[in-house]
Amino acid sequence: MTAMDFQLGMTIVSRETIKPSSPTPQHLLTRTLSWIDQVVLPAYSGLVLFYLQGADEGSCGANSTSGKLLPLKQSLSESLALYFPLAGRLDGTGATVNCHDEGIDFIQARARCPLSTVLQQPDAGMMDILLPCARRCDAAGCQEPLLIVKITTFECGGMALGFCHHHTVADGQSMALFLETWSAIARGVPSAEVRRPALDVAAWAFPPLRRPPPTSGMPSAGRQVVTRRFVLDGSKICALREQSAGDDHARRSDRQLTRVEAVTALIWRCCIRAASSSSGDQGGAASGEFAAGHIVDLRSRVRPALPETAFGNVASMVLTEAISCTSTTPLRRLTEQQISAAIRQVDGKYVRENLQDPEGLLAGRSRVGEYVRRGVKFVCFSSLWGFPFYEADFGWGRPAWVARAGLEALQLEGCVTLMGRREGGAAVEAWVGLSEEEMARFQQDPELLSILLPSDVDPVFWTSST
Repeated sequence: MTAMDFQLGMTIVSRETIKPSSPTPQHLLTRTLSWIDQVVLPAYSGLVLFYLQGADEGSCGANSTSGKLLPLKQSLSESLALYFPLAGRLDGTGATVNCHDEGIDFIQARARCPLSTVLQQPDAGMMDILLPCARRCDAAGCQEPLLIVKITTFECGGMALGFCHHHTVADGQSMALFLETWSAIARGVPSAEVRRPALDVAAWAFPPLRRPPPTSGMPSAGRQVVTRRFVLDGSKICALREQSAGDDHARRSDRQLTRVEAVTALIWRCCIRAASSSSGDQGGAASGEFAAGHIVDLRSRVRPALPETAFGNVASMVLTEAISCTSTTPLRRLTEQQISAAIRQVDGKYVRENLQDPEGLLAGRSRVGEYVRRGVKFVCFSSLWGFPFYEADFGWGRPAWVARAGLEALQLEGCVTLMGRREGGAAVEAWVGLSEEEMARFQQDPELLSILLPSDVDPVFWTSST
């Protein structure tokens, strides 16, 4: 079944607005954004959580899911009373959110196929259809809802919970916390045990800019971008880290790459090789140089540290030095050294001098501008690995799979998202967006192929064999 066939089998059952269960207090009707909120890409970000029907999570049953929807909506309303900025609207100035309880969109849909149809053919286009946005996910106007939820029921009784949130108001960690709260309330967890968001600390740690930069549209890729999912074998990732630790430079620095660093470096060098054709073309890198950016969570790195529950965008991108394929240093060592150095430099001092000091902010933007002028080719990484999305149990079990979605609509070339797995462990899912030409070379890279998990042992497949 193609994504288009799947779309034709979808029926919208209902649309409604869900508002907070209690009104937002008068003194909280305006929420100040941080400077990171102000400069983040003004787009919707999406995830889809898949739930199998029945007490046995390994199979789909025939029981109706209609009895689940009412408590799901009620608990959503109660959650929005705690996360009231999500039920508000951007004020259009780029500085605040108006929290007047306008509410969020809630869509119910029905698919004329079993859930296994989707899980046996994980496809980025099909994931996008399960999102609530019918429009391109970058059409994020100031009067749009900041959160949109879509529940799709399948013939077998399985469900998909897709949601898009406006990136201006929350990062991945914030939305993982929201899902944790929502699912806990749905299960009837006592109120005293439900974690609350810390809504005011982000703007305190990273005060807003007096003159926010103009909101820019989505950068155009200039060519068709395709998104593919790759599952990296956990045991092979461990072996990759061990090999890196045995490197002379690593032994001298007395530290081993983290799992995310090792996977990021591997995918980056595969992207570099894919960008260089047999004719010597540098794939759009006019200077023959390549750089990577990685989104780094700042909650534990800023001083004093912020709580895990800090809500908003409390993460920032760090850049590697630009590297060249003509360097005498092996590409593997170059990518590993650069990724590790970029991520590990982010400590309290770095945050204070580069992310809390206006001069540091200007220097960072200047460096990006310099790379653009030189024609350096970027790959941008974000990691949701380790986020507790698989703990989102609404009373009918944990999700069988959590998929990144919306990337196909964004058409962002050179964007990579790393995800965790239901079974935990060291395995990593990578959602990679590249041009069609580069993707064809990327997915045939011998180093990438050597670390992939075979599809016939992928748990997404064998938990949905019915």
